Amino acid sequence: MLPTNACQSVNAPLGRLKTLLLGPKLPQPPGVGYPWDAGYLLGHLRDALPPDSFAFLQAALAAINDPAQAPDLDRFPLWRDTPALKLDAPWPDVSG
Repeated sequence: MLPTNACQSVNAPLGRLKTLLLGPKLPQPPGVGYPWDAGYLLGHLRDALPPDSFAFLQAALAAINDPAQAPDLDRFPLWRDTPALKLDAPWPDVSG
C-alpha cells in the first residue's frame, strides 16, 4: 500500500485522466501525433516499476489512444478505487 501522500499524488492526475477518458470525446488538434507511441518508454521502465504497474500503464496507454478501452481499466484496483476528479479541482500539496 502506498503512503497517504503518495496516494494523493497518484490520485489527482489519475482522477483527472479518468474524467477525460470517460467524458465526451476530446477534439484532436491538427499537427498533434496520434496515437501516442510510448510503449518503448514503458518497456524501458518495466524493470524499475512495481510488479502490477506495467500492465496498468499498458492498459492506460491503450485507453489514452482509444478511450473506448477505458472501461477495461476497471480490472485494476488503482483505477477502480480512484474517483474521477473535476479538471479544475485544486492539486494536492504533497511537498511536505
